[in-house]
Amino acid sequence: MKKLITVFLLFFSIFTAFSQQSGILNGIVLDKATQTFLKDINVKILGTGLTAKTKEDGSFRIAGIPLGTYSVEFTSALYQKFIQSDVVISTGIERELIIELQGVQTEEVVIEDSRFQKPSDVTTSFKSLTFEEIRRFPGGLEDIGRVIQSLPGISLTSDGRNDLLVRGGSPAENLFVVDGFEVNNINHFGSQGATGGPVSILNLDFVRNVNFLTGGFSAKYGDKLSSVVEIQQRAGNSEKFFGKINLSGTGFGANFEGPITKKINQAGWYLPAEATLI
Repeated sequence: MKKLITVFLLFFSIFTAFSQQSGILNGIVLDKATQTFLKDINVKILGTGLTAKTKEDGSFRIAGIPLGTYSVEFTSALYQKFIQSDVVISTGIERELIIELQGVQTEEVVIEDSRFQKPSDVTTSFKSLTFEEIRRFPGGLEDIGRVIQSLPGISLTSDGRNDLLVRGGSPAENLFVVDGFEVNNINHFGSQGATGGPVSILNLDFVRNVNFLTGGFSAKYGDKLSSVVEIQQRAGNSEKFFGKINLSGTGFGANFEGPITKKINQAGWYLPAEATLI
């Protein structure tokens, strides 16, 4: 009986491996200035012949993508070309992008790198980090604070904590904003007078991108002196249920997400749960 079960599991694993050799990319394209949905935007996965156009609600979906890392190009006659790099396509989870395009300006010609975008209200010291950049950072442990510690002008307090000392300032002088809401500390085991800790409480799988500002803050960020860490999270999967269990050197957890209604591209939910071993 044990041999029969072993053979069955072996054949099931082989069948699963061969049946999941492609992934899916979906997302939404918005106007950067008005935050309205954009239709008829050309979406192209560079290095492949796969393309798509956005619908009335700004959404797009490309299926049957070979597994790997790609750059995705967004073009339109009315908007500046934008290339999103480091888009990883894997099995089991649909990669989601939320892209904001800048309208074409006819009064002047501006030549700039199209791979990175900068907020219009920020004039100095700005760094944007995507989900993939944080996940693949060597020694970052999928921790936002530890990745930011590697940027120029940032000092460490100790190897066991991710406190940010920005240009000689205090760890208490940093502001964290998660989806527009101010959060005093985004880490486990935070101490008084600091905004760091041994490990982050945020699940990186649901982080869309992180903006790090070290000067020239807009008035909306208040009176913080050292830096602003603005974190934007993604929405849950609006098409199908998905679950993931992970184990790392600092803890373990599970993620679950799925659609709220049966209608595609309506709304989704996600439920992360994790525990630290520290």
